[in-house]
Amino acid sequence: MVAALVVGWLAWQAMNFVAAQQPAAKAPAAKLPPDADFKGELPRIPPREPAEAMKSFQLMPGFRMELVAAEPLLASPVAISFDERGRMYVACMRGYSENAADLLGEIRVLEDTDGDGRFDKMTILADKLAWPTALTCYDGGVYVGDAPDLLYLKDTKGDGRADVRRKVYTGFGTGNVQGCSTRFAGDWIIVSTAPVAAPAAISS
Repeated sequence: MVAALVVGWLAWQAMNFVAAQQPAAKAPAAKLPPDADFKGELPRIPPREPAEAMKSFQLMPGFRMELVAAEPLLASPVAISFDERGRMYVACMRGYSENAADLLGEIRVLEDTDGDGRFDKMTILADKLAWPTALTCYDGGVYVGDAPDLLYLKDTKGDGRADVRRKVYTGFGTGNVQGCSTRFAGDWIIVSTAPVAAPAAISS
């Protein structure tokens, strides 16, 4: 009798588990008029000058924040990395990520030339990139995640422009722009990527 009750209880739990895994029926989406106005739901936030923007942050006790760079030295920054000389490499992903063919992405190098803790000099190391979303400095140059490619850029002439532009790997996914090579970490280059057809699609 006890065994039968236990088996029955397990079967009931199994049915509840299976039912919970089934996708819930979706209610039909309401059709919106073509001239729908969402201004009330999506209020616009006016732009602020850097000094004013600094005042808008709320910090936990014991912390402080300093402004080290702002426009026009930067334009839509999404990732940074520092080299052994203290220069800041910045991936600037201008425009919309879906418009990869526009090639608006840039890698900029910022320097603090007077030692006051603020960057005051900017050089465009490389431009005409599609999706520059991650970077890490190495051996005087920088690895850049520019899906579907992993590039290595380096200035060997001292003019600030990358005369070395090598494709190290290619084949990373571009189907989901939120998952395109979004992070490098540590001494290893660990790449998060949008789905690819097969691991073999990634090649050097």
